[in-house]
Amino acid sequence: SRHREVTEILLQAGAPVNSLGARGLPPLMHAVRNRDLQTIRLLLRYGADPDARFAKNEMTALHYAANNGIAAVVEALIEGGSDVDSQDSAGDTPLITALRNGWNRRGQAAIIKGLLDGGADRTLKNHKGLTAEDYARAHRGPDSQEILRLLMEYDPTP
Repeated sequence: SRHREVTEILLQAGAPVNSLGARGLPPLMHAVRNRDLQTIRLLLRYGADPDARFAKNEMTALHYAANNGIAAVVEALIEGGSDVDSQDSAGDTPLITALRNGWNRRGQAAIIKGLLDGGADRTLKNHKGLTAEDYARAHRGPDSQEILRLLMEYDPTP
């Protein structure tokens, strides 16, 4: 993509990979919000901090990907070292964020599976005392039965 090409030229010229843009977001979060998998991988190769937080809500790129992304973006961030259990200002993990905000999208089960395969702890509670399972039980979407099954059957032991 043209965006990736420009980003690579800037990085090769020494542009700081974790600099904050006009909205207070580092380039990695912009790439995640744009679902630009090539640029995400490029930024991670150049040392982008996968756990940099947006000051407003303390969300990481993985939170954004879990909420709005596609499974390949979630997978790339986890492979790039993202903390799958990082908590934002509400105490939500990326797994809770995916279930709380993205539950009504088709394909969300693949994101949930990617987070679980990446080691996400389904038992962590947010500041309201709710877990990923609580959110999965509360909402109904196209993949809700599959998501609940994934959460209930997931065995974290290798």
